[in-house]
Amino acid sequence: MYILLANFSFLEIWYVTSTVPNMLANFLSETNTISFSGCFLQFYFFFSMGTTETFFLSAMAFDRAVLKVPSAEGRQKAFSTCGSHLAVVSLFYGSIMVIAPPASTIAHPERNSDREALRSGGWPEENCCWRKTGAGSHAIGHPKFHHQRLPQRQPKQRRPFKPAGGAGVRDSLMNVSGRETNSVSHFILMGFPSSPEMQLLYFGLFLVAYTLTLMGNTAIACAVRWDWRLHTPMYILLGNFSFLEICYVTTTIPNMLANFLSTSKSISFVSCFAQFYFFFSLGCDEGFFLCIMAFDRYLAICRPLHYPHIMTKQLYTGLIIFGWSGGFILFLTPVVLISQLPYCGPNIINHFICDPVPLMMLSCSEDTTTQFIYSTFNAVFMVGTFLFILCSYALVILAVLRMSSAASKHKAFSTCASHLAVVILFFGSVIVMYLSPGPGHPVEVQKIVALFYSVITPLCNPLIYSLRNKEMKDALRKVFGTEIHSHKT
Repeated sequence: MYILLANFSFLEIWYVTSTVPNMLANFLSETNTISFSGCFLQFYFFFSMGTTETFFLSAMAFDRAVLKVPSAEGRQKAFSTCGSHLAVVSLFYGSIMVIAPPASTIAHPERNSDREALRSGGWPEENCCWRKTGAGSHAIGHPKFHHQRLPQRQPKQRRPFKPAGGAGVRDSLMNVSGRETNSVSHFILMGFPSSPEMQLLYFGLFLVAYTLTLMGNTAIACAVRWDWRLHTPMYILLGNFSFLEICYVTTTIPNMLANFLSTSKSISFVSCFAQFYFFFSLGCDEGFFLCIMAFDRYLAICRPLHYPHIMTKQLYTGLIIFGWSGGFILFLTPVVLISQLPYCGPNIINHFICDPVPLMMLSCSEDTTTQFIYSTFNAVFMVGTFLFILCSYALVILAVLRMSSAASKHKAFSTCASHLAVVILFFGSVIVMYLSPGPGHPVEVQKIVALFYSVITPLCNPLIYSLRNKEMKDALRKVFGTEIHSHKT
C-alpha cells in the first residue's frame, strides 16, 4: 500500500511539473506563447501522466479490496484507510468528468458552439470560467490554451505570414512552424571548424574518450552492484555517481560524433532545447551528488560513532532520489524561459553543445529579466554547492589533523583526496564558464572550458576513484577477473 502511495506521490510531482512551470513563465511573459512542439510535448506528458494516475488509483483500489472484515475494529480501520483514497478519486474523476467534452460534441462538430467559438478567438464567456476551474482542480491550473485572445490579432494570425508584417504578428507566431513564419526551426552547431581530415581525427579522439568513459564508469557501477563488500553508503553513492556520468556524457558526445561526420551540422529546435535541459539538469545532479558525498565523508570521519545511526538506508536512499531528481526540477525554469525568447535568425551556434549563453545571444530581443534569472540561478547553485563542499572538507581536514594514528590519517586523506580532485575539476571549469554568463569569454576559451566539465571530467573520474582506492581495485579485480575465468572455463 505505501509503496504504491510513494510512487503515486512521485508521479504527482511530475504531473504538476508538466504544466505549472509554463504557467509561472506565462504570468511573467507578455506574449504567453508556446511553440508548436512544446505545446504537443506538454499535451503528451500531461495526459500520459494523467492516464497513469488513473492506473495507479485502480491499482490502489485493487490493493485495498476487502472481501470480508468480521470485526468492528477491522471495519473501522478499513473505512478509515479507504476514505482518503475515495476522496482523491472523487476529486480527480469529478473534475475530469465536469471538463471532459461529451461524445456528441466530438461526433457532431456542427452542433459544437464551443469549437466554433474557439476558432473565432476563445471560449464563450459562460463556458470559459468553469472549464478553467475544472481543469485547475485536477492539474493545479491549466495551460493557457483557451485564454481570450486580443480581437485585433486574430485576423492577422489566420492569414499566411508575410515578412513585412508588424511586430505583433511576429511575436504571436514566433514559435510556430517555419512554413508560416521566419522563426528558427533548427540551429547549426559549429563545433570545431576545421578540414575534413581534422574532423575525422576529432571523431576518432572523441569516440575513444566516449568509449573509455562508458567502460570506466560502467565498471565502477557493476563493481558496486555485484560486490557485497561495497554495499556501504559511500560506494552506493559512488555507483550512482558513475551511472550519472554515463547519462551525462551521452547527452552530448553522440551528437558531437554525428556532427563530425555531417556536412549540415544542424539540430532541430526541440532537440537543441532537449539537449540543453538534460545536459544541464544532469550537471546540476552531479553538483548535488558531490555535496551528498562530501556530507557522507563528513559524517564518517567527524562523527564515526554516530555514523551508522545517522546514515541509515532510508536517509541515503532519500538523498539518492533527491540527487537524481533535483536538477531536473530546478532547471525547468531556465529552460522554459530561454525557450520562450524570440528566435528569428541567425541560427548558428559557435559551440559543440546547445549552451544557454549563445542561445540567449541569438535571441532577437534582449530579455534582461531572463538573463538576470539565469545568472542568479547559476550563481546561487554553483556558489552554494561549492561552499557546502568546501566547508564539509574543512571540517574533515580539521578532524583528520586531530587523529593520533598516522595510518588513520593516511586512510582518511586517501579517501577524500580523490573526491576533492573531482570537485576541483568539475566546479573549477563550471564556475569559470557560467558564474558570469555573457560575451566576455572568447569563443575558443568557452569550448575548451566546456570540454573539461563535459568530456574530460567524466573520463577522469573512474581513474581518480579506482587508482587511489584499494577496496575499489580489489572489487574490480574480483568481479571482472571472475567473469573472465568463467568465460574461459
